[in-house]
Amino acid sequence: GRLTFAEHDACRSIIKELSAMTGNSQVIDLSKVEFIDSAGLGLLLLLRGNAEKKNSSISMRVPQDGQVQRMLEVARFNDLIPIEK
Repeated sequence: GRLTFAEHDACRSIIKELSAMTGNSQVIDLSKVEFIDSAGLGLLLLLRGNAEKKNSSISMRVPQDGQVQRMLEVARFNDLIPIEK
């Protein structure tokens, strides 16, 4: 799918679910996402901020090629949220 501003409400629901979970690490699985824009990057930052509030960590699982990987590389998101190999 896509991770854009249109998914803002769904992302807020995910943040609520993650807030209720126990554990000290979570993986955001983007492996089926084909497109991400700057608003989608902002949503990832919201997820990261939520994890930090819980003293938790997050990482991402991303497609090995395509627009999502290129966008994350250009934005240097691997410096903010580790990418699982």
